[in-house]
Formats: sequence, structure tokens, C-alpha cells
Amino acid sequence: MKKTNNRLARLETDIKKILAEVVTYSIKDPRISTFVAITRVELTRDFSYATVYISSPQSENKEQREREEQELLEGLESAKGFLRKQLAEELTIHRTPELIFKYDTTAEYLRHIDDLLQQVSKKGVNTHTIEQLAGILQSDSYQTIAIFPHIFADGDAVGSAVAMYHALRELGKKEVDIVMTEPVAGNLTFLTESIPLSSDLEKSYDLVISVDTSSMDQFRDRMAVFENAGATMSIDHHKTNAGFADFVYVDPTAAAAGEILYYLLLAMGATISKEVAEALYAAISTDTGSFRHPNATARTFFVVSKLMETDFDFHKVSTALYKNVPFSKMKFLQLALEHLEVVDDELSMSHIIDVCAENSSDYEGITDYLLSFEGIEVAAFCRRLDEQRIKFSLRSKNDVDVSKIASEFGGGGHMRASGFVTEEPFEEVKEKIVAMYRKAADE
Repeated sequence: MKKTNNRLARLETDIKKILAEVVTYSIKDPRISTFVAITRVELTRDFSYATVYISSPQSENKEQREREEQELLEGLESAKGFLRKQLAEELTIHRTPELIFKYDTTAEYLRHIDDLLQQVSKKGVNTHTIEQLAGILQSDSYQTIAIFPHIFADGDAVGSAVAMYHALRELGKKEVDIVMTEPVAGNLTFLTESIPLSSDLEKSYDLVISVDTSSMDQFRDRMAVFENAGATMSIDHHKTNAGFADFVYVDPTAAAAGEILYYLLLAMGATISKEVAEALYAAISTDTGSFRHPNATARTFFVVSKLMETDFDFHKVSTALYKNVPFSKMKFLQLALEHLEVVDDELSMSHIIDVCAENSSDYEGITDYLLSFEGIEVAAFCRRLDEQRIKFSLRSKNDVDVSKIASEFGGGGHMRASGFVTEEPFEEVKEKIVAMYRKAADE
């Protein structure tokens, strides 16, 4: 009975968290206020129904208040299908519960409203819509533009940056640079071979666009370029995005930044050419683990189907991404397996801290491989960046939210894929991760 009650309570907490984020950041219905608070969730024991208690700022006038309450409930009812779909993607349960929305008549809602206001002021909701970002990028105000993927740029970061580059060049911008100070991963060089990448940290720009980047820490040595720009823009899908730019659009329900870029480019009037389609496909395919991860949605497959209509060379792209593994990468996988240890039969951990790969892409896929073993729920892989810093990559198969673990070390990411960089000693961090995993697994 205790185990059932624990699972019930955990699911109620997870549902509350997911709905709060989706309602705040992803629903654009004018009937649903930005400051709606999900105060609590009550599940039936068979998980069939979830009563979702809500509150929002209310007018003093009784008739106005009742009208606002009715409109809010109608808006949530209209969004019910979308909300249940988001729950189905995030939760690992056999059946997604039916949602019943009710106003919370307790005084508790005041605390939730205050918390939400503080969160909005700290983290920031989207400052602009997709259409508004498109208008900004189309304007003549910004003629010199830099595009920043995050450090250790993966397929989503590089693919999104390349797609944005082609779109801005098509718009006739005077100067467009993808600014990177690290080599592009070997399996992604086919995207950038015709683009002159820049590592000049002395140039100034009218606008710097950050793609697939949740915080300024991920700019590293490009920080001054970003801070000195005339204006800044952030386009991202990480729920931990700090809202650090002048123009912000974050959609945590998107499988990849590339998915957002597809709609932004359409709004800009840009052509979805074969080059753009290749870049966006690479972005989405890699960030969904070749569409195996639960972040791939019906919208994701719709976007990919539209990209396929451009008739880009799908075989060439797939071969470059997944069938072109250098032997150096296999050697590092071998090293990781030599250091593999399993904790409590469910947590697999490994590390490579005595040597550093010349190319960070040699580490890609190791954490996912550690997660793929039977019975493993969470995987953690550590690698050395330099003499002071190490980087942990975390993956989760089901219920454990590894972004919570990463956030304890100043990192972030997604529920099932996160990471962080630290200067703390490896063994101490490892012990902390084991302790946090055990706590999360017991909840």
C-alpha cells in the first residue's frame, strides 16, 4: 500500500509540474492568463482521473470575476487534448488520466501566485512570439548578425545555426557569421563545409542569436561578443532556459531547437531549401535519438515530413550522421566500458578523466550507450575538459528527472537528458550523484 501511495503522490507532483510549465509557456489562448497557478493535483487510485486545482489573479467585481473564471475554465477545456498529449509524452504510465479542472477555493493559491510571479520575473516568459521574432529578423535594423550554438555543439545546435544562417543570407543581410571557437563534430562537418565559420572574438554585431542554448555560461569565450551586441535573441527548447536575451522564444514542448526553427523560417518567408532541410533534419534527428526518445511528438514527425518533401539527400545525411564513426570514438567507448560500474542494479556510471579527446564528438553517444543496458534506469558519464573542470552527462530511461540532479551543480537540460560542468573533485561529485539518485528512486 505504501508503494502505491508513494507512486500516486509522485505522479501527482509530476503532473502538477508538467501542466504548470505547459500552461505558462506553451498555450497561447487569450482566455488563459500567464499567471494561472496549478495549486495541486488529486489522482484517483486507478490513475483514471486527475482533478487539477487552479487559481489566478481575480477582479474585485463579482460579475467580472465569475466571467474570468468561466473563460479560464473554457480555455483549459479547449486545451485538454493538448495537455493530455504533453502528459503522455513525459509520463511513463499505461494510461494518461482524464483531466478535470476546478478552481482552488483555499487561501493556498496566494502562495502559488506569488511563487509564479517570482519565477516569471527571474526566468522570464517568452518576450516575443514566433511571428514577432520573424518581423525583427526581417527588419533593416539588424544587418550584421552572429549566430551562437552552445559549446560542445551537438547536431541540434549546429543544424539550427546552419539553417538560420541560410535563411538570413536569403533575406539579404549584410553580414552573417556562425561564431564557434571549437571544431565541428566530425559527423556534422557536411553541414558547415560550405560555410565560413568565424572564431573572431573582436567583431561587433547588430544582433547575436543564440540557438539551442539555455544559459550564457554555454558561450564561454564568446561571452563578450554577446554582451557587446546591439541586441540579443535566444531561441531554445530547454525548460531551464534563463531568459537571458532581449528577444526570447522558448518552447519546452519542442523536440529540438530545429523544430522551432522550421516554423520561424516559414514566418520569415525563407525558403525551406534542400540545404535548410538537411540542417533541420540533422538537428531534429540527433536530438530525438533518431526519433527513439519520448520528446518526438506528432508535431515533430509533421515537421520532418515537410522537410522530406524538399527531396534532400536523406541517405547522404543519415550516412554522415550515423554511419561515419571514427575509430577514435570507438576507442573512447572502449575506455568508458572499462570503467563501467553499476550501482543498485539501476544506475550505470563511467568516466574518462585521465585523457582528453581532441574532438568532443568522440564522447557523443557514450551516455546513451550506458543507459541502453537491461534494467538500467539512469546513466552518468564523466569526462575531463581541462585540468580544473570535468563534465557529467546524465540520462534517464523513465521516471527519474535528471535535470534536478544537474541543477544542483549549476547545470540543466531536460528531464531525461541533462548535464553540468564542475570543478569539484570527481569522487565527491560521484558520491553526491549516487545519493541524489537513491533519493529520487525512493520517492
